[in-house]
Amino acid sequence: MSGETTAGDTALPDLSSLRRWLDSPLPPLRPPDPDLPRISIVVPSFNQARWLDDCLRSIRLQDYPGVEVIVMDGGSSDGSVGIIHRHAGALAHWQSGPDGGQAAGINAGLDRATGDLLGWLNSDDLLLPGALHTLARAAAAVQTAAWFQGDALELVDVAGELRPYPWSHDLSPERLAWAQTGCQPSLYWHRSLALRLDPTLHYALDWDLQNRLARTAPLVRVGGRLSVNRIHGDSKTRTGNVRMADEYYRITRRYGGSMSRSLLYRYGLWAAARHRARHGETWINRLWHRAAAGMLRRLHGEDSIYSFNWYHFA
Repeated sequence: MSGETTAGDTALPDLSSLRRWLDSPLPPLRPPDPDLPRISIVVPSFNQARWLDDCLRSIRLQDYPGVEVIVMDGGSSDGSVGIIHRHAGALAHWQSGPDGGQAAGINAGLDRATGDLLGWLNSDDLLLPGALHTLARAAAAVQTAAWFQGDALELVDVAGELRPYPWSHDLSPERLAWAQTGCQPSLYWHRSLALRLDPTLHYALDWDLQNRLARTAPLVRVGGRLSVNRIHGDSKTRTGNVRMADEYYRITRRYGGSMSRSLLYRYGLWAAARHRARHGETWINRLWHRAAAGMLRRLHGEDSIYSFNWYHFA
């Protein structure tokens, strides 16, 4: 498409060019190429019909040979199943019904996957043009089981704004012990690592996986942006509550984060979530965010304010 950004570009695409790409004709399905790694993508979804078609189109439009797509729908009642039916010919498997939650549904999809590289794409997110070919080139350059992290864009629905995903680019085990960094839709790993998500987690499942990957296998940084992370009113990081704060606290303690960081995040997020649930987004929430971010900066350095989606409280 004219003016669009492909994975690996540095310029930001505009929403109209991204929309034109998503609406372009779907290419014919291509069989696996023995010279390319097989990529499996699990798409978990529950009542997200308004975004599901775009998500699946963004995978089809990669024109990647033999990409394996597995849709795990949690029993949607909003028309999602009809959308899945329209794409069924391009899916290795799909199902719709109670699945025990997002992590359990993704795990069930991963158990079915046969690809060399695994990942998941939430149904409200997108792949960018050329993302899977960029990932394949990065994978071809390594001779051992690894995990892969690319960059991303963030789409803020309410503002119609497309912007770089904010993260510190530090993916060391030490940093990941107390701060989530790296965008989940741009995360993949070799199937031989045999890792699954913790089904007891709802908000921090990707961050927990990053911690285990960082302690299990080498990291390969994928040049360029691979995905679009959508922020909307129903996003988990926007509707997060005390359970989200509790999970973040558990992860920091599980992987050796300091007590001061853990407690600050636990009670900082808890206070913000509790106030927002009772009163909506107000100046008090924003003031609390700035105070907590300033404390983080003084205690743990400038880039600590990227942590735990403080960005979305700003």
